[in-house]
This record gives sequence, structure tokens and C-alpha cells, in this order.
Amino acid sequence: MPAFLLSFYLILLFFLAGSQTFAQSDFRTGYIVIPNKDTIQGWVDNRSEMKNARQIFFKRSQNTEPVKYEAVDLLGYGLTGNKMYESKQLKLDSNTTNIAFLEILVKGKISLYHFKENSYYYVEKSGYTLLPLLQTEIKVVHEGRNYFNIRKDYIGTLQMLMADCSALRKEIDQTSITYSSLMSLVYKYNNCGSESNSIQTKRKFLILNVGLISGIQSSSIKFTSQNAEFSYLSNAQFAPDYQPFGGVSVKTTFPWITEKVSMIIEAQYSKNHYYSDSKRTVLSSSYKYIRDELEINLDYIRFPVLIRFTYPKGKFRPFLQAGAIYDIVLNNSSHWISEEESSQTVTTTEGGAVDIHDSQLYGTIGAGVEHRLSKKLSFFIECRGAMGGNLINSGTTSQYRIHTRLLTLQAGISF
Repeated sequence: MPAFLLSFYLILLFFLAGSQTFAQSDFRTGYIVIPNKDTIQGWVDNRSEMKNARQIFFKRSQNTEPVKYEAVDLLGYGLTGNKMYESKQLKLDSNTTNIAFLEILVKGKISLYHFKENSYYYVEKSGYTLLPLLQTEIKVVHEGRNYFNIRKDYIGTLQMLMADCSALRKEIDQTSITYSSLMSLVYKYNNCGSESNSIQTKRKFLILNVGLISGIQSSSIKFTSQNAEFSYLSNAQFAPDYQPFGGVSVKTTFPWITEKVSMIIEAQYSKNHYYSDSKRTVLSSSYKYIRDELEINLDYIRFPVLIRFTYPKGKFRPFLQAGAIYDIVLNNSSHWISEEESSQTVTTTEGGAVDIHDSQLYGTIGAGVEHRLSKKLSFFIECRGAMGGNLINSGTTSQYRIHTRLLTLQAGISF
């Protein structure tokens, strides 16, 4: 099986296993509001936005069994210092309604909500029903050509609801149907005039953590070829190469989707030195005994890009990850010395061993643990395996192939 295909299957297996491993509950302090308007404090399972819109699991204490609630069962719920939801009846079409949990973005004279399942924003004001903020794509056919325009229906809705704040008329016309634009407009309206009454949720879309990393890697290569001309490569036994490396990392988390998944991008600098000293026998008109000495040297910058699943509770947080590694070769050299012994005569030839490509690609999986030293500072240690690669220029790949395997142990600190 080709190395890249095996890498693909390993990564696929990793994601299937990871999705089950990290589907664990993540209960955090919160509350529910029951139909008689009483608020019950307890623990709410912090899940993805899509799941939060359909149902929740709540328990009164950490030691009790969780109870499932759907939107029809509650007036709302929330997580302390984080997300708040209200149960609302949505009109999906002329014949269908649905009760769902909508996230509260702004609460005041006009309340702004978001429903993740259809990505719609909704507004509500005293005396009005819950109204969706819509824009419609209009198709116009002119002289046999299709043209598309966007009809901003939501502008009219906002103008109607905010007609009593003349200072915002121009801003309403310029408002886009995005989270930040709508949040800003509704918050300003709720503070328009002498009356000021607005609650605005603090919602982080993006969290960036920069880190420093270092470690040691074991790298091994193996050539295969059906062409006898390259038997000096396929017969070579390269010893694994152990080299230190260092670099920087950027971890990106999207808490508005889930805190369990993040994207890791790293830049590492390292070197590799591969050496083989092997012997082979060639049968022609007589036996030839050949000793091949091969050296390959590489300097490169490595760019791992990974998707990480992290268990989001406690000071020690295990994680699994998978992705790809792209190497850019900065400098390379290869050398081949061949000593051929035949009829008591030794002939020595030397030259380049392989035609090195300027880049290579791997599939990678790994696991590790993160230790929270403080709210912003973390230490992590991890192990990764990778396979694939293509050190050879495309013009020679039909003659021989190279299989590269990496094993790395690295540690770092992020802030």
C-alpha cells in the first residue's frame, strides 16, 4: 500500500476514534429557567452550538445524574459568565413551527438572538413577534444572461423597529448581517435616548495562543525500485537519524463552535543526515561484489498543520491530533561512493546519490497532554508519528520511490 494512502487511512481512523473519545460531557456551572420562571442553579453540559440549540443536559450537583431538557421544557438556560439561551418558537415556513434554544447576543429594548442551526439572526421588541433578519438573493434574466442581486429585507425590519431613534437611521442603512455589525447596532439602539438598558454577551469568536517548541525527532528513509540500475538505493540500509529541532507554534481555537477543537500551525527548523554502508552482489559474466556508501544531508523548514481534539477540563488536558506536514528543503546534498570488486580488481566511482526535491509532504497523527500553569500560560508535551514524503524530483519517481517515517517527541510552552 502506498505510504500516502496508508497515512490517509490512519488519519481517518484517528478522527473516527477521536470523535468518540472526546464526545465526553463537559459540565460547567450554569442555570436553567423552568416554566414557572424559577431559576435553578447547577451544572450545564457545554457542547457545540448546534447541540446547544436542540437540547441540554443539566444536573443540580456534580454527583447527580444529568437530566435532558429540550426547548419545549424550559424558558431558557445559561452557562455562568458565558452563553445564555432562551426558548423561542420559530416559524420555519408557512406551515411549520419549531421551538428551539436561541443564543442571546443582546438583551434590552430590542433583543438580538442567533440560531446556529439555520445561521439566522432574530430580533424581538415589545409589541412585536420574534422577527428574522433576512436577505434574499434575487435572480434576474436579461438578454439570456443571469444576474444576481441581494435584497436586504433585514434593513426594513430594523428601520421599523428602531424608528424611534433618529440618530441611527444612517447606520441602519449601512448595517451588514454579521455578528459584530448587528451587535453594535442593537446595543446602540438600546442605549439611545435617556433610557439605557442593555445586556450584551461577551462572545469570543477566536482565541490565539502563541508558543515556543523544541524536541527531538527520529527520521528514517527507505528506497524501493524495480530497476536494477538503482539497486544501490533499494539495497541501502539507512540508519535512523536523531536530530534536535525548535520552532514556534500558533494555536487557534473557535469557542463559538466548540472549545474542544483547535487548529495548530507550527514552523520548525531542523536538519537530517542519513548514512548507509551496504554490500550487494551482482551476477553478470562473473560475480561482482559492490560496496555502496551513501550520504544524504538536508536542511529544511517544517510546517505541521494539525487539527487537535482536547479534553477541555482540569489542569491536565489530554489531546489527540492529526494533520499534514509540509517540508521546504533549504539546502541539500547527496553523495554516493561505489567500490566494485571483480576478478581481484577494485573500481571506485562516486557522484550524486539522488536528485533531491525541494519539498515533501507527510500525514501525521499524535497525542499529548497540556498542563495549565495559569489562565494564559500552558506547558505541553506530545509524541507524533508521520509517514509519506517525496524527496525525489518528479522526473525520477518512476525509477525509484522513497518512504519516509518520522517519530517526534516535543515539548513547549504557550501563552
